[in-house]
Amino acid sequence: DAIIQNYYKRKYETNKYGQPQQKQSYIKGTFISNSGPIGSFQNGYIINSMQQSLGYYSKGYFMNSNNQCVAYIKGNQILSCNGNIIAIVKNDGIYTSQGYLKYALKGEILYYQNNPFVQISGIDMYSLAAYLLFY
Repeated sequence: DAIIQNYYKRKYETNKYGQPQQKQSYIKGTFISNSGPIGSFQNGYIINSMQQSLGYYSKGYFMNSNNQCVAYIKGNQILSCNGNIIAIVKNDGIYTSQGYLKYALKGEILYYQNNPFVQISGIDMYSLAAYLLFY
């Protein structure tokens, strides 16, 4: 819930009529492992550490470099393009479709088996999905 609320704060703003409207820029997320930066999600593109595009986000879908649909986001779920659940994000972690904890989530850090695994600086549902889908 906290990630989703934080996402809405960054993704939406109030217009002059007091109504929420979507901001025009994408959230930037940087993926950092124990050995340093491994990639990022910026301006709709998923980039590796060598600044090569692995995929992109367009019209509500994550696409790979071959222009094939990989997944989309619906609320706190990351779904494959055929609608199957890939991951469910909750306050304390990222779960598989069967309900098993895959990563614990503490702030911007994902933990795997109680060890810090990767930091997603600028975490939101989209940067989190970009990491899970392409790394």
